[in-house]
Amino acid sequence: NDVPNLNSGNIFYCNSSNQAVSISLNSLLGWHGSTTRIKILPSDFVADDVGRPVMINDSSIGSNSVHLKTFGTASAFVCVNIPTGYKATHAMIHGSDTSQNYKVYEANINSSTVTSKSSATSIGTEANITDVTSSTTNYLLIEVISDGESDEFYGGYVTITSV
Repeated sequence: NDVPNLNSGNIFYCNSSNQAVSISLNSLLGWHGSTTRIKILPSDFVADDVGRPVMINDSSIGSNSVHLKTFGTASAFVCVNIPTGYKATHAMIHGSDTSQNYKVYEANINSSTVTSKSSATSIGTEANITDVTSSTTNYLLIEVISDGESDEFYGGYVTITSV
């Protein structure tokens, strides 16, 4: 019988067939196993209160192009949960109109108050935000400004580090 390597960063248990089963602790760390980055997907964006949705533009999917867009000059928002034991240090939003900006705020589930954590930053430029350490109630709120329906949003990320 092979003896499990107990220094591997895994936890072990015996299943009902008396076999050693290993679970990697790395898959439980950070955001979906990443200890450095939280991905922002197109599905994470929500529209502002202009009353129109954000939409996937799939009209060019045959030529391998898909992106998110807002209605007219409506802004979009992203809520990003910071994993327990981590702090957020940077943010990035990718899109087509680099003359537009985004801003990062700290928000809380128990209040409507937000606190600015970055200056207005151009789309496609990484924002060095005031560090936000995870708590039981806080999260990041990212506002993405759009000046027209032709603005494309692709996604983004938040950089995290353990505390």
